Amino acid sequence: MNDAATTTTRPTARVTRHLPFPPGKVFKAWIDPAIAIRWFGGTNDAPSEVIMDLRVDGTYKITFSPTSRLEGVYRRVDPPHRLIFTWVHVSTLDDGAEKRSLESLVTITLVESDGGTDVEIRHEQLTDEAGRASVTEGWSASLEKLQTLLSDGA
Repeated sequence: MNDAATTTTRPTARVTRHLPFPPGKVFKAWIDPAIAIRWFGGTNDAPSEVIMDLRVDGTYKITFSPTSRLEGVYRRVDPPHRLIFTWVHVSTLDDGAEKRSLESLVTITLVESDGGTDVEIRHEQLTDEAGRASVTEGWSASLEKLQTLLSDGA
């Protein structure tokens, strides 16, 4: 039997948006913890802490609560056009044990266009279709929050 025939492809979420700001300003919002803490997360999510070691093989941690955080490793840092990083959701269970999601991969691409920036978020290797729907919703809400924040002068 061919191994390729038994391999399942994990879903990918893709979210795009045009932001009326230059790529450098949008990129800075992704890499500056003081800005990211103000927009990152879905509709009802707001981080309490953002730590970033912005370099290839550097790590990040975005804490939402004592029982929920995101963490990963930067794979590519190409200002102001591309950022690639791994993504793992870590939940702390009632007994103190940690439950880690499967690792996925996020690629942020910023392209100057029409006096602003076309943003594409490609979130690959998600666990299932429910996960794809969830991160699509979360990224869409985050970009809405980012646009509002940058419009307010951040």
